Amino acid sequence: MMEEVDSSSANGKQANPKDVCIDLNNCAYSWGYTQKKEDIVNNKKLGSVENVEASVIENINLKMEYNDTLVVAGRIGTGKTSLLYSIMNETIKKTGDHKVLGSIAYVEQEPFIFSGTVVENITFGLIYNKERFEASVKAA
Repeated sequence: MMEEVDSSSANGKQANPKDVCIDLNNCAYSWGYTQKKEDIVNNKKLGSVENVEASVIENINLKMEYNDTLVVAGRIGTGKTSLLYSIMNETIKKTGDHKVLGSIAYVEQEPFIFSGTVVENITFGLIYNKERFEASVKAA
């Protein structure tokens, strides 16, 4: 139900060693779901209910330069996945400045394998290149 996101946020520009590649300033993100909020004053319900978009993470400030490494660790439900999806523009930015230069790869913990050959699962629709394929298998 979300609008299509232009993944070319860098307008096709490639990152180089002097670039800040991820720059998030005072950002808040939502999954786009709504929750009901009741107006309560002095512990009395006023009866009016409105739908509000719940922020899943907020007050995010993150700056990463070319070749920086980020490790996101924490307990279940603390927002690790929400942060990573937000960096990739897969959530709704509610506030702040969000800039990402270059491309991002994200690999989930749960493997995704489709019905096909091992080669097809590794190349994932790309043209088979023997050298690149063998280098990928060796690296994995």
